Parts: sequence; C-alpha cells; structure tokens
Amino acid sequence: MHLCNSNGTVDKEREYLQMVMQHRVDGIIGITYSDIDEYISSNFPFVSIDRYFTEDVIYVTADNSSGGRLAAQKLHELGCQHVAYIGGYQDTPSEIANRRKYFELECQELGKECLILEMLEPIEDLKKEVRHFLTAHPEIDGIFAISDTVAIDVCEVLDQMGRAVPDEVQVIGFDGQRIHKDAPYLVSTIVQPIQEMAEVAVDRLLHVMKGESVPQRTVLPAHYGQGKTTKKLK
Repeated sequence: MHLCNSNGTVDKEREYLQMVMQHRVDGIIGITYSDIDEYISSNFPFVSIDRYFTEDVIYVTADNSSGGRLAAQKLHELGCQHVAYIGGYQDTPSEIANRRKYFELECQELGKECLILEMLEPIEDLKKEVRHFLTAHPEIDGIFAISDTVAIDVCEVLDQMGRAVPDEVQVIGFDGQRIHKDAPYLVSTIVQPIQEMAEVAVDRLLHVMKGESVPQRTVLPAHYGQGKTTKKLK
C-alpha cells in the first residue's frame, strides 16, 4: 500500500498519480480537489471521496446538501437573526460546494438573509479577510463555516475583536473534528461519517478491482454535533 499526501499541491498530486500507476498498483482511493481530470480514467480502479470527475469515476461523499440545510436550521433554532456563510472554493467540481448552496437555500426558505464571504483557494490571509467581513457586518450573530478548520479561525478572529462566542455570535463548522473519538467536538459542527466513508470507499474499490459494478455515487448521512461555539437548546 502507498500513502501519498500532497498537502493540496496540484503538481504533487499529478506526480503521485503517475508514480503509483507506474508501480502498477491495483487501485487508488483519492481525496483531491485539484484539476487532475486528465490523469483520471474510468478504466482504472479509482474511488474518489467528496470529488466527482468528468469521467465516470466512483465516489463516496457525506450528504453535504442536507448538512448545509441542517446548519441553517440549527442557527435558526438557536435564535440567530443575521447569518453568514464563510468558506473557500475551487474551480474544480466538488460535492463540498453543496454546503454553501443548500445553506443559502434553507436560509431563504426560513426567511433569513444570508451574507456570503467566499474566497478562491488557496486563501492567502483568511483571518484578515474574515476580520474585514465581520467589521463590515457587525450585525452577524450566526456563522456557518465550510469546515471546522475555518470555523476555528473565525472564532479566533471574533475573540480578537472582542465578540464572545457563543453569547454574541454562534458558529457552526463542518467535518466533526475532535482530538480523539471520545473527546468533545472542537466546534459545533455538521459531522461527516468519516469512518463509514473510508470503509465504503475501500469496499467499492475492492469490488471494482474484481470487475464488479457498483453505484457511481454513494451519499452517507451527516448529523449535528454540539460543541462550545453554539448555545444549547433549552
């Protein structure tokens, strides 16, 4: 088994793909958001996590659509009146884009205006952009961040600005990060079923390597995880 970490670098991802194919590996599970479509063939056993390609590549994903809606519903239930979405985006197609899309749609259906701060990745100075955004919109009292990592950065900026989380601003991330499986979530979050996604990806790959047909798209449910960055419902 080869484990390759590109740290999000496109050239490294291409290099790793060429390397493992030259070593005649039987199949690949990939987590990538870079423009590497030309290197991916539906004729080679490849299972993607969260990302779909122009080729008919099999992929496994959390339900980002319902996750975005759930984040909006939670902020609404928690009494937030002025909500915002903060995140990055890439030009390559990805299921992750549905987090923003369906958060906005749910906000509209709830009758709430949704402010947006979306930045093309790689983001040079996320905290600086967040500070400018929050300074321009001091009314914001609820934020959905594209990931827990971004949510943590948002909370740090809010703290520097003297705005208390969750008393003044409530923040929800996406992923379900925690130090270990029994630890509390680092932030309130929409939890991806990471272990199940990995298990399904391996199962799908093994079937493909045997020449068996499997569903091209597998969507697994996400759920809300309470952390310290939102108030508890009474």
